[in-house]
Amino acid sequence: MKEASIKNLGIGVSFRVKHLPDIQGTSVPIDWFELITDQFLVETKKNSLALEYLVGRYPIILHGVGLAIGSPMPLDFDYLGKVKELAKRVKAPFVSEHLSWGKVPGANFHELLPLPFTWEVADYVIERAKIVQDYLELPFALENISSYMEAEGKEMSEWDFYSYIVEKSETYMLLDVNNIYVNSKNI
Repeated sequence: MKEASIKNLGIGVSFRVKHLPDIQGTSVPIDWFELITDQFLVETKKNSLALEYLVGRYPIILHGVGLAIGSPMPLDFDYLGKVKELAKRVKAPFVSEHLSWGKVPGANFHELLPLPFTWEVADYVIERAKIVQDYLELPFALENISSYMEAEGKEMSEWDFYSYIVEKSETYMLLDVNNIYVNSKNI
């Protein structure tokens, strides 16, 4: 699906509903806002008001925390369907998610847990990322996570792992510089 580059949108920040009153009626020098996808999958009055105000005024990027792309469970197409619907509603130019896991059958840890840097895991994530991007019908980006430990059985560096997945899945890289710093201190 990587037919065209993602357009440079300029400088953006993560949006929080509590900041909506400060944004309304002012000229905010922000080019775009990032919404935490999972927070806006729940329909609330505050979320609806925020979307009503933002859509059409600013480009909106959806950044998820709940996909757990590296988890051993099948992809959750109910979840992905809601993400796709929200992406259409906000006219998102792309959707991003964390390169992590956090679910096993019967448990959701609600954490962005690091993956083992192995060829087998990389190939597993590649196939899942391709499916997600095709299903969403939008460019899909994976973000590096901060890690407080390194999984055993490492076969490559974090950056070889990450770049291999992005290249082979034909998805995009959402590079979090703070996470690089955290990892430089922790792993």
